[in-house]
Formats: sequence, C-alpha cells, structure tokens
Amino acid sequence: MTAPRNTLDYLDDILDAVEKIAIFTREMSYEEFFEDDKTVYAVTRALEVIGEATKCIPRRVRENCPSLPWSEMTGMRDKLIHAYFGINRAIIWRTIQDDIPPLGSTVQSLHIRRARRPPVSTGGGIARIKPRTLSPRGSYLIDR
Repeated sequence: MTAPRNTLDYLDDILDAVEKIAIFTREMSYEEFFEDDKTVYAVTRALEVIGEATKCIPRRVRENCPSLPWSEMTGMRDKLIHAYFGINRAIIWRTIQDDIPPLGSTVQSLHIRRARRPPVSTGGGIARIKPRTLSPRGSYLIDR
C-alpha cells in the first residue's frame, strides 16, 4: 500500500510534467512540433498530468496562490482528455511557449515555500518533508 499523497507530491507531478515538456520540445520549431505525432502526444499527456495534479491540490492552497491559473490548468486538461478526435496543435504550441515557463517558475516557488513549512504530524510520528531538487538534465528550470 502506498502512502497517501500530499500537496508537495502533486506539485512535484506538475514540475515533472513541466520539465518533460521542456525536454521534449527543446530546440524544436513549430513546424517540427506540428509534424511530430510522438512529441505532440507526449506533451499532451504532460499537460493532462498538470491538470489532473492541479485538481488534487487543496482549495486553500490554490486560494493562497492566486498568481497561478488554476482553473485554466484544469480546463486545459478537460479539453485535452475529451478531444478524442484531435487537438489544436497551434494552441498546444502557444501553451508550451507562453504558459509553461512561467508556470514552472511559479510552481517551483510554491513548492519551496511549502517544503519549508514545519514537519507535518502524521499521528504516530513526524513526517519530514524534503525540498524538491531539480535533476541536472538541463531543463529550462535550471538553464533559464
């Protein structure tokens, strides 16, 4: 049985998806992206993960961080999940270019703030929460 997930776990999911999008599309032009079904599929999946993780973050956390477009993140997930017969690749590309970099930075800041909070009591003891460390894979979260 796995341990229950907490807010930091869901923020990690978002950050991992953001990092994967950056890696998948690094040095790719719009034309290359548009023609690459595998990358479009992978990025679409990562956007779905972002939206699903967002839905699991408690309301009080979302209300305390109004700078994140919470409803747009879940809305994008819903549109992608239910677009069985095609998605608009231009919208996906615009999202990658315009929305994902600031999303990663803001979620990273939120993660750091939440990780610095005092340890959380789990009833029988104390759960220590470690701050997230970024992998050295050269994602934009590290490079830019």
